[in-house]
Amino acid sequence: RREENPSREKKEMRNTKLKYLYGITLEDYNKMFNEQKGCCAICKKHQSTVSKTLNVDHCHSTKTVRGLLCWDCNIGISKFLDSKELLIAAAEYVS
Repeated sequence: RREENPSREKKEMRNTKLKYLYGITLEDYNKMFNEQKGCCAICKKHQSTVSKTLNVDHCHSTKTVRGLLCWDCNIGISKFLDSKELLIAAAEYVS
């Protein structure tokens, strides 16, 4: 019986999940992560300062991947229904 490498198995599961949910590979995720220097694309918090891995942000209507976000920014975008107009209105409201 061949024993699986737990980290390899975990990477394969992550790769399968990313492909299924977003159409990207773990290599694509890692490339975005490196391009963003390990930081959220909105608030710029580094991965090491947040409790969860950076989320893949995508447009819900086109399924296009936009980048990686921390949990708070990802939830914020979703609460505004991916609406640029609502986000602009909110930014104007708080300023």
